[in-house]
Amino acid sequence: MASTTASGIKNRVANGVWVSAVVAGLAAGIAMGVVESVRGAIPTIGALYGVPTFAAGWVTHLSHSVMLALVFGVVVSRAPLREYARRLSTGTALGTGYGVVLTVITGGIVLPLWLMAIGVPNAPSVPNLSLIDLFNHLVYGVVFGADYPLVRNR
Repeated sequence: MASTTASGIKNRVANGVWVSAVVAGLAAGIAMGVVESVRGAIPTIGALYGVPTFAAGWVTHLSHSVMLALVFGVVVSRAPLREYARRLSTGTALGTGYGVVLTVITGGIVLPLWLMAIGVPNAPSVPNLSLIDLFNHLVYGVVFGADYPLVRNR
């Protein structure tokens, strides 16, 4: 009986992490996507999959947002970050830091390498670091980091 109870608690905790990450990831992805749309960058995200359109860019951007949110959820579901991620102030700080990390890894390295690999003309060089990309990823990180504990604590 004890193992069933422990298993049930473990599953509820895991489900809470996943649901929190997906919901917060979608909210953050929408916020960042609006900023990216204003600057006309959304079709570039669709281009990663051979469809450089606004609609494909939105679909792929939101799927990336959720996948990266799930990575965050896995990382912060472990001690000692678990309790920090459940509080609004420290969750927002963790999300902000995650936005900086995403700027460097996804925007600065992965995106330009991927665009070069698929032969997109005028693909940016590596590293591709700019203040606008930092701002965009900070929008994602702040919104995600603030929403994650709000959803997680419900």
